[in-house]
Amino acid sequence: MLDKIDPTCKETDSRSKFVFQEKGRKLTLVNTQQIKSTKIKVDGCHIQNSRACDFMLVTAYDDFYIELKGQDVSKALEQIIETIEVVGKSSKRRRTAYVICSKSPRVDTSIQKKKKYLKEKYTCALEIAVNQREYSY
Repeated sequence: MLDKIDPTCKETDSRSKFVFQEKGRKLTLVNTQQIKSTKIKVDGCHIQNSRACDFMLVTAYDDFYIELKGQDVSKALEQIIETIEVVGKSSKRRRTAYVICSKSPRVDTSIQKKKKYLKEKYTCALEIAVNQREYSY
C-alpha cells in the first residue's frame, strides 16, 4: 500500500513522536520503541475529491486513522470508515481510529452504531478525545 502513495503525501522515519495538528486539535502518538512509521496526509493529498480522514500513521503492526474535527463526531466516523474502505480494507495490521473534536460529543445512537460497526467489520478500536490527546504505541 505505501508504495502507491505519492511521496509528497507521506514521510517515513523512526522519530519518538508523531504530531497531527489542525484547527486547534492535536493528537500526539508516542513511538515508544521508535519503530519505522509512515505519516500520511490522507484528505486532500492521498485521497482527493472524496471523503477521507485527515491522516494515517502506518507501522509494520498498526494502522492508525486520525480525524481532527469540530463537533460532528458522526461525520468524522463516516470519514474514517470510508478511508478504511479505500486504503485499509485488506490490511492485516491492527486498526485504531482517533477522533479529536472541539467539544465532548453527546453519546447518541448513531455514534454507538458506528463504533460497533468499526469494531465488528474492521476490528478497529476507537478513541474519542477533546482538543488534544497523547497516546503511545
